[in-house]
Amino acid sequence: MIVVGTGGHAVEVLQILAENGAAAECVFYDDASAEIKDPFRALRVIRSPAEARAELRRDRRVLLAVGRPATRRKLAEAMRELGGELAEVRASSARVGSYGVELGAGLNVMHGVLISGGARIGDGALLNASCQVHHGVRIGRWVEVGPGALLLGDARLEDEVTVGANATVLPRVRVGARSVIGAGAVVTRDVPPDVTVAGVPARTISPRPASAPRPGPRRVRSSRTAP
Repeated sequence: MIVVGTGGHAVEVLQILAENGAAAECVFYDDASAEIKDPFRALRVIRSPAEARAELRRDRRVLLAVGRPATRRKLAEAMRELGGELAEVRASSARVGSYGVELGAGLNVMHGVLISGGARIGDGALLNASCQVHHGVRIGRWVEVGPGALLLGDARLEDEVTVGANATVLPRVRVGARSVIGAGAVVTRDVPPDVTVAGVPARTISPRPASAPRPGPRRVRSSRTAP
């Protein structure tokens, strides 16, 4: 299995893989960082699309281990073009309801996450440690939910939303695509697409800023251009 990323979130994913007895079968991918840092120096790291394509011939599973919704989406698309299929990582301490839960492909479900009955979560979502997804919540594709965040009953997050650490989205509130909820915010009313909100209660503070460069793998090319 290829695990995409060698940054901070990848360290947390590695810990879960080790706890689940799956770390030994993983190869890490990073074609962007100038230097591979600990603990990945002691592990196998591949650095080119050609190497990734060769690995995917043996095992098609791809696990995303990066944050930032748009980056997760782009890497997933590129890896699929190389022949990969998204895989999930789930901590043993996560709790997932038994009734009416629908989970997409390629999720990261970290330590202490709660997913209640009737929740629906789209492909590639990242649920960070100790966040809570309550009954009937709808989460779109490539959403990142920060540590300790609360998504209360029937709230809806559209694609590529970012929810900061310890933020709360109240019941039946809808958050538009690509919007950002600041850390600790309490969202009491609907949020339009492409804005940043913060505060208690949350208010719009700006249009969503353009994504700044962040270290990590993001230059994967498709098999059509790989040697």
